[in-house]
Amino acid sequence: GDETDSEGEQAITDLPWRARPIRDFMCTVDHLNLLLRFPDNSNPTQGQFPKHRYDPLACDPPWEPVEDQVRSQSVQGLPINFYDPVWFDSLSMFKCEALKAVEPIDLTLPDAILE
Repeated sequence: GDETDSEGEQAITDLPWRARPIRDFMCTVDHLNLLLRFPDNSNPTQGQFPKHRYDPLACDPPWEPVEDQVRSQSVQGLPINFYDPVWFDSLSMFKCEALKAVEPIDLTLPDAILE
């Protein structure tokens, strides 16, 4: 999720149910999205640019993460590795079953994309 701070910038918010690797993966996808806007390394493609979002945990020193109050409800049917393991293990069996989590998926991006 996002939250606009006092200076009008958007901070990446914390979702207690979301696994940290998913947050990192989504940040990587945001960076790739921006890079792909410059296919010839000079002129950007047409269209609205993605909004810049900063990660409070990447600040020096790290800022306290802000919990997203609007989207704090967990999402059903995601791969199990999208859920924070500590959060997931704290749920009752009934709540775990209600999440309808599916098999984990590999989020490894090819080295050629990350170069």
